Formats: sequence, C-alpha cells, structure tokens
Amino acid sequence: MKVLVINLERSPARLDFMRQQFSPIGVEMERLNGVDGLSLSDADVEWHKSVRSGYHQRTRPQIGCTLSHRLAWKNVAEGDRDWVLICEDDVFIDPLAGAFLTSDCWIPENIDILKAETTRQKIRTSLFSKNVGHGRRIARLLTNHAGTGGYYLHRNAAQKLLKLTSGSFSEPADETLFNPFMGVASQFRIFQMYPALCIQDFVLNRGNETPQLASLLEPARALHEQHTLAQPKPTGGRRLKQKLQQALTVSRVVDVPFEGTGLAPDIQ
Repeated sequence: MKVLVINLERSPARLDFMRQQFSPIGVEMERLNGVDGLSLSDADVEWHKSVRSGYHQRTRPQIGCTLSHRLAWKNVAEGDRDWVLICEDDVFIDPLAGAFLTSDCWIPENIDILKAETTRQKIRTSLFSKNVGHGRRIARLLTNHAGTGGYYLHRNAAQKLLKLTSGSFSEPADETLFNPFMGVASQFRIFQMYPALCIQDFVLNRGNETPQLASLLEPARALHEQHTLAQPKPTGGRRLKQKLQQALTVSRVVDVPFEGTGLAPDIQ
C-alpha cells in the first residue's frame, strides 16, 4: 500500500505532523508537492472561474487544492500500485489503523474509490456492508460526503478520473469525487469506511484548531459553505432522479465516527 500526502512547500510543519503520525505505526509516506493557489497566475485563475458550474466558489486556495488532487490522481494512474491512499496534510490518523495502511488485500475487487475520512455529516449508504476486519466495515456511499482529507484510489479509477476531468472542467475535488449529482462520482463505485481512518483537524477540533494546522482554505472554506448553503435544492429532472434513486435503493443513514485519539504529536 502506498500512502501519498499532499503538501505545499510553505507548510513544513504540516509535513512533520504527518510523518510523526505515520512513523510510529511503521508506514512510510510519500510527499506530493501540491499546487499553491496563491502562486497561480491571474489568467489561470480566471480560466478556472470561467469553466466552473456556478454552484461552487472558486478561490485561489480551492483551485490549488483541486489541481493538487489532480496531480495525485496522475501519480496513481502512472504508478505501479493498484491502490494508493491519498491524504491531505492536516488529518489525524487513527493510530490503530496500521493494518489498513500496509496492505490492500482487504479491499474488495468491485470498488473504485474508498472514502477513509469522516466530516461528521450524516450520509446515506447501502444497507448491506462488508466487514474488513479490525473493527471496521465498508458500505456503498450513496449521497454526497464532502472532504478529500483521506481516500483510497484505484489505479484504473485514477486513469478514468483524469479523462473525465480534462479540458473545460474545474470543480472542487471533493465535489468531483463524492457528490453523485456533479456528474463524475456517479460513474464510479464509491464506498465509505466506518469508523473512519482519519479526520481533518478543522472538523475534529472545530473552534479550537491545532495552530500549526491552520486551514489554508480559510476564509475560502467559509465562503464555499455559505455559497453552497444558499443554493436551491435540485429541481425538475435532477430532483426527480434523486428521489427515484433514493426510493429504489435499500439504504440507511449513517453518522461516520472517528475513534482515534485526536492528539497532535509534538511539532514545531
């Protein structure tokens, strides 16, 4: 199992934070140099804004985040590993999750993407789930579960993702991957792990975030949340499709927990 951590050059403390979590459980992570949205040219930013759907805000940090994840997908697509765990550099890892970080033999063959984090929002999954050992289960993810703090990506799915998001496409990475109504996620078999393997600092410690992990997307994240909440619910054919899918699918509502300590290692 390969573990890929997205990290900006201006965030060495975050990289140390991740290394000090993985090292005690015997996991060697690989750093991926992310795209710093603050370094993008005005022309690049305007292009991304021009091709967005209009549903989400597209700030410099958000655009950089999306481009960073596309680099991660390219890394997976061109690599020699079937499965790679992609992490952002502000997640807390469950220290008892080592078995899920050293091998991929526990992942069923019929999965494209496996979401390993929780944002503590209620989601809908398939009624039936699979026990993957060590106190965890996985189930088909049927509704949007925002966030790209940690997810397993299969090489074939990475190749397909790159094709689907090439050309005139620019949406937040989490909406692309995990919102079935954005047009990309619906083409993959996406599962959710629970309890979650990881959680982002701003979710776990909301209002009392770890100083060294101050979000690089703030205040962009707040703008994104306000904009998203202000959007009307799907209407017409899109709304009907959503209702039909929910009615015809045997499912259940899940609140995905995180059972790690949530204690930050000592970082400078």
